[in-house]
Amino acid sequence: MNETRQRRLDEIAYVAHGLEVKTKVPAACTIAVWAIESNWGAEPIGEANYHGIRFVQTRHKRRHTVEDRDYMRGREVIVDIDYADFDSLHASSEDFCRIVSATPVYEKSWRAFMVNKDAQVLMFDVARKYRQDPNYPRVALQIFGQSNVAEAIRRSRQRLAA
Repeated sequence: MNETRQRRLDEIAYVAHGLEVKTKVPAACTIAVWAIESNWGAEPIGEANYHGIRFVQTRHKRRHTVEDRDYMRGREVIVDIDYADFDSLHASSEDFCRIVSATPVYEKSWRAFMVNKDAQVLMFDVARKYRQDPNYPRVALQIFGQSNVAEAIRRSRQRLAA
C-alpha cells in the first residue's frame, strides 16, 4: 500500500474508531463503505462525501449531483443522483454511523447487532441494503476483513488510549 493511501486509511480508522466508541457502529463497517464509495478516500463525492450518502432535504444542507451508475430491478443504469455534501471526513462518517444505527432501513439489523455483537453480519446486512449492486456485500466483506484495515483500527485505538 502506498504512503498516501496508508495515510488516508489511518485517518479514517481514527475517525471510525472514535465514532465506534460514540455510536457503537463497528469501525470496520465505516471503513469498508468509505473504501468502496471513495476509492480508499481518494475520490469523495463533492467536497467530502466519502460514504456515498444520498441527499435528504430534511437532513442535509448541500447537495452534489453526479451522473452515476445505480441498479433498478436488478439492472445497472446510469442516472443523475443527488448526493449530500459534507464539510469533512468526520461529518460524512458521522452521518453514515447515524444512518446505520438510527434509521428504519437498518433498524432490524441494528437491533440484532446490539444483541449478538456480530459485526460481520451487520456489515453484510448494511451492504446488502446500502447499494443495489449485487457485488457490494462481497466487496464490503472483503474490505471489512482485510488485515490492513484491522491493523489501522488497532493503531487508532492505541492513539486514542495514549
